Amino acid sequence: MPLRTLTFDVAGESGRFVVQLSVDGGPSVTGTFDDDLLGSARIRAVIDDIEQGRCKPEDLQDVGTLLWDALLVDEVARVFDRTRDEAKQAGDHLAINLCLPPSLELLPWESLYDERQRVFVAIEPRYSIVRGGTDSPPVSLPPRAPGQPLSVLAVIPEGSGLLVDHEYNNLRLAVSLLGDAIRLERLDGRVTATGLLNRIRSEPWDVVHYIGHGEIGANDTVRIRLNGDRPSETEVWCEAEQFSTLFLTNPPRLVLLNCCLGGVPDPRRTFGGIGQLIIRRGVAAVISMRYEIQDDLAIKLADAFYRELLRGETPGRVDMALRYARHAIYLEQKETSARGFVTPILHLAPGCEALFELPARPADTVRDPQVAGAEASIVPAELLQALADNECVLVLGALAGPAGLRSGAATALAVPGPRELALQLATDSNYPLMTDFELARSSDSWLVGWILQAVCQHFQKSHRRRRAGLVHAIQQAYQQCAPRDMHLAIARWNTPGIIYTYFDGMMAEAFNTLRKTVRLVPSLESSVEAVESSPLLIHLRGSIKDERSLVLTEEDHERLLESMRPMPSHIVELARGRAGRSVLFLGVSPRDPLIRHLSSQLLETGKNRLQGPVFFAYPNHTPVDDAYWDKYEVNWIDLSPEALVAAICHKVGGP
Repeated sequence: MPLRTLTFDVAGESGRFVVQLSVDGGPSVTGTFDDDLLGSARIRAVIDDIEQGRCKPEDLQDVGTLLWDALLVDEVARVFDRTRDEAKQAGDHLAINLCLPPSLELLPWESLYDERQRVFVAIEPRYSIVRGGTDSPPVSLPPRAPGQPLSVLAVIPEGSGLLVDHEYNNLRLAVSLLGDAIRLERLDGRVTATGLLNRIRSEPWDVVHYIGHGEIGANDTVRIRLNGDRPSETEVWCEAEQFSTLFLTNPPRLVLLNCCLGGVPDPRRTFGGIGQLIIRRGVAAVISMRYEIQDDLAIKLADAFYRELLRGETPGRVDMALRYARHAIYLEQKETSARGFVTPILHLAPGCEALFELPARPADTVRDPQVAGAEASIVPAELLQALADNECVLVLGALAGPAGLRSGAATALAVPGPRELALQLATDSNYPLMTDFELARSSDSWLVGWILQAVCQHFQKSHRRRRAGLVHAIQQAYQQCAPRDMHLAIARWNTPGIIYTYFDGMMAEAFNTLRKTVRLVPSLESSVEAVESSPLLIHLRGSIKDERSLVLTEEDHERLLESMRPMPSHIVELARGRAGRSVLFLGVSPRDPLIRHLSSQLLETGKNRLQGPVFFAYPNHTPVDDAYWDKYEVNWIDLSPEALVAAICHKVGGP
């Protein structure tokens, strides 16, 4: 698609601003506007509501209209109208390139609203909005060797509490559309600044995609969360200028910071924002978030962006890919996420809209922006049928993660997973073997569960209140938590029963939230009501709602294993009582000893088995896992729990 660039260069600090418009680098025309345009008490209050996330769509329209009118003044408006009409006739795309003074950078320019067309400029198919301007340094995109694949590095510091596997698997699926023409690698676990620097320096990367937290520090500058060198340093906050120096050597073509507040500029400095700083290190394009962003929204945004960037209508065009992602988010706009589509900001070096040369999308490719999570076609038809027939028992693990934002301050609202809880308890009790956490860098490792047991055992022994102190600490960790969308979605499914292997009580809360009847079995020793009209929810390790039911320490787990020999009949009957009944393992590890012991009681083997198919959602299963689970004829589903739940909801309906 041919491109015409309209650069709006705004100068001035107070009182009166001068707008210079140049088209494709040609001679400029000038207009002026007063800062009183945005100075009314009402408009300042609306802008404050946008900052705080309390805005409504009409608030964005009001501010966007004023900003659009501020740019299109005097001769500037006439030249713009003429250029727009010419571009429409020629089928050209218009890039709105904003070069702004520090005092205006904080305004929500991505909300520009064309009152005459009744549309936000940022989502209009013929437009894109970038921040760069005449002061941005030129960047020369290095030539690519014939056959050289694109390279993408996903950076995922541990302990964020975010749905990192969901986002990564979406990225992996998008990348898979290009086959051998692209390579994706994952840098996770303990991601230190030095480790990240060495990885970036080791080879040229085309894309660096960061998944984590951002915040505004005490000095009002952006900080990005990484990990420290020592096990006790679960997080280290890297200042914007420090973080930008990671890209001094081997600058990638694109850096996407999928975290809160990475796009907040520093009004005291011309190049104080992290996007501007990274551009000045030689990176062609930087996408960052101007405001706080909800975890699920960040995942949807990244998914839509990469699918469009790699296999969209204009593959390789970063500005058009972001425009499409904005539109996808706008179409799903809710009252709590009205500002979502204006949250991402694109800083772009001049002339770098086309980051890659990629083959055009085949005409018959079907694109569905509403599928948020995974390719629904990966879900086995037998699993969907079992759910439809109320013949699939679920074995669930910790479905941890936030219901909130990608800022550091919001992590306290997250649903702690086993790793986050273990780290908190270990820190509070001066756990002497913090190096244990180095053994289990992956959040889904079965070793995390083992470490949590050991930490609980140590905490209970060292605390003056012993067991009461341990239980109180865990209850405090979950006091402000609420069920995530994934808990609520699963509670809506048609299932005869759920064996919940974690103790956070979130599945029971999900049923309560939906006001859906469930037969609750608080612990393994509890009896079961005879009524079968509602699903069974078995708390294998108890629940924080029932203090005496909790299975926490190593000794607790030894007693639990003893009580499972043999397994209570009502649990065995749940999985094996009807011919053809299936079992789905979700959010648990195939190497977890507790899950293996449970499976030996629930699953049938041999050629005379009457049980239905067994499904295990685990995106990175290995031949070692196959060797053990082969006797159960497991059907592996190569999706994270979040991605599988999203895909099932897309197939059968639901959030």
